[in-house]
Formats: sequence, C-alpha cells, structure tokens
Amino acid sequence: MPAPRCLSLYLLAALLSLLLSPALAATSYRASGCNGTSSKPKLYIQGFVPARSDVFTSETIVPAANVACREINTNDSVLGDYELVIEWSDTQCDASEATWQLIQVVLEDNGTQPDPRIMFLGGGCSPATEPLAALSGRFYNVTQ
Repeated sequence: MPAPRCLSLYLLAALLSLLLSPALAATSYRASGCNGTSSKPKLYIQGFVPARSDVFTSETIVPAANVACREINTNDSVLGDYELVIEWSDTQCDASEATWQLIQVVLEDNGTQPDPRIMFLGGGCSPATEPLAALSGRFYNVTQ
C-alpha cells in the first residue's frame, strides 16, 4: 500500500478512536453503518459498544462514527480507492457477550465476508474491552 493510503488509514484510526468513550453506546444490536453500495474494494471496521447496558449508555458513538465514515467515503482525497464500512456489535458491557460477539464476527468473516476486518473499535467499557483486546490479535492480525 502506498504511503498516502497507509497514512490515511492511521489518521482514520486515530479519528475513530477519539470518538470512542465509555459514556457512549450503539443504537442497535449488530447494526451496520456507513455501508454504501459503491463498487470500490471495502475496508471493514468492527465496532463493539454497549448498546444495552444499565451501567454504560451510549447514544452518540455510532452516529458520530458513521458521519465520519460517510465524510471519508465521499472525499476522494481520503482512501479514494476504497470504501469504508463500519459494522457494530452490542457487547452489553459484559465479558461473555463481548467474546460471543467477536466469535460471531470471526465465524462470519470465515464464511461470507469477502474481506477481513482491518480494525476493531470498542468495547466501550473495561469488562467488555479486556477479552476483546486479548482475543482480537489471535483471530486477526490487528490491534484493538
């Protein structure tokens, strides 16, 4: 990958990482966002957030990340040859649920997804984030 595209991916990762905080959560379970229909090769990001949790609530991370994603996809000077796609999973701020959501993503990628995930965002709270961080490197060659 040429240097400008690589730099764009790093800038994107930094931007989306800044959007994530424990006080934010998804608006729906296993929701997809920023999933246009262009013919460009897709770059998949998997977001893990506690959409259904009494401890942590989040109502802005998914819309904010989707806005950033759409802005990136409509700007040909940023990742112009690719389309960014973000898919969301609900961790419920629970270690076992977060682990199960990651396993579902791995099984899905091995069977139906044409491209693996390039980045993971989340889990939005420590109980969900710790197992996701520990396992994501084993299934994918990416960090969380």
